[in-house]
Amino acid sequence: MRILYINELGDIKTKMKIELNKIHDQIDSEKKLVDIFKKNSLLEIELPFDSINVAQSSLDIIQDYLGVSFLAEKIAKHSEIIYSGKVERDKYYLGFLLKIKPLNINELAKLIYYYSKWYSQTNEPTSDDSLEHAEEISEYESNLEKTTFKFPDLIDDYYANLVNAAYYEIVSNYFEDEEESFFKKEYKKYPERKYGFWKSASSNNVNSEYFVSTDSWIIPSNSNIERILELYSGIEQSLEFEHAEIHKYEDKNVIINKSNAVWFSKDNELNRAKNCSSNVLTRYIEKSKKIKTEFFLSQYGDVLLIKESSFYYVFFLYNVKLNFNELNSIRNSLSPIYENIKELIGLSENINLDWSQFDDESFEQLCYDIIYYHPKFDNSTIRKMGKSRSRDGGRDITIWTKATPGHEPKLFIFQCKFYKPNSSLSASKIGDAGNTIMQYGAKGYGVFTTGIIDATLYDMLDGFSNNYGISTRENWSIFELERFISQNKSIIERHFKTKTNTNK
Repeated sequence: MRILYINELGDIKTKMKIELNKIHDQIDSEKKLVDIFKKNSLLEIELPFDSINVAQSSLDIIQDYLGVSFLAEKIAKHSEIIYSGKVERDKYYLGFLLKIKPLNINELAKLIYYYSKWYSQTNEPTSDDSLEHAEEISEYESNLEKTTFKFPDLIDDYYANLVNAAYYEIVSNYFEDEEESFFKKEYKKYPERKYGFWKSASSNNVNSEYFVSTDSWIIPSNSNIERILELYSGIEQSLEFEHAEIHKYEDKNVIINKSNAVWFSKDNELNRAKNCSSNVLTRYIEKSKKIKTEFFLSQYGDVLLIKESSFYYVFFLYNVKLNFNELNSIRNSLSPIYENIKELIGLSENINLDWSQFDDESFEQLCYDIIYYHPKFDNSTIRKMGKSRSRDGGRDITIWTKATPGHEPKLFIFQCKFYKPNSSLSASKIGDAGNTIMQYGAKGYGVFTTGIIDATLYDMLDGFSNNYGISTRENWSIFELERFISQNKSIIERHFKTKTNTNK
């Protein structure tokens, strides 16, 4: 039985999916693999993670990341990479999927056939082969700091698990003096790891050192911050930042500008990043600079940039946007930023968008475009679930977030509800959103509507967040939509046929 299957792409070209853990069991020669590669212009190669999501040992997990990175980098040398990313192999296991065009078929087949035996379910490699492979991986690991990676996210995930878990598993059976000696040696070589940071595996790609943790990034001010942030956002979805201010409201921090307002509860994480930069990253400190703190929010409110003398501190924000009701409740208490809040809730701008030309289907296409260009999301994973009138299931658009170090991608489900102006969207009009979230394993849920989101829907969404940890702050009512669209001429040109008045 062949474990390889072919999907048609057009009339002639085909692509073939190859599961690495089955190659050595069902293809008996390298030559046969060469013949298969020659017949297919596109290949999908799935490299298995055997420990992630199922193993309790962090040491097994870091070896998973290391082994997959090692092989993926070798494959990249003989291929044009079309796509790469984590995928679900089945209910429990993950894989790393490479979509490639082979450039050197013979060399590619040789290395894939050779290394597939370590993933074989039936054929055990010889002890000599195992020793040789272990030495290869060890050498690869010893050169991580010097390597420029094609897939740096795999190594950042390796570091995240090493620094936050594997170190402590290694010393769990040590005597106290041995444990102290271990950490003293590691932290002398990599002092930033004492604070939970490591030098990003992407540093060599941008010729600028920067440091990441599972909570934040530290970017020295003399580094190429635009290029570094481009790695996160992608070329199509460039990040734009606007100056913001921080205010206290009922013992909580609110960061706000003319486009967004977010809660900020990462004081401890920010202090840890500052301690790391001031204590161990002193080589980047410019002595002549005065300490001045400035805040900047991205256009979608999903990235916070804090600039302080010689460093930028970057936070990727999750489920912290203030909703309309929260903005409305605090606008009188925060008089210094009253005008900003008025703009956020649509009170100060004379925005006149012509919604009469829309129907359910064209409104969903508008929502699709907004999500597609959102830097938080991986637009290669976006799916529009058929025609608006022809489906059920409570899903209009699905998309996965981008991974950040130590954080896996999350599935978001969006519903799009087109209503006449001044209508309201209540919880009763959404359907059984809870079942939809649970059925598809979503970690995020949001709505787009040309109406006003009422209190019953906000209460329901807050319940999902508080009780199940679902991100429910990515919602777009008529206020958010009109404010965002009025600032994006490309969207107006694509979706609004008549001239729109956005003058104040």
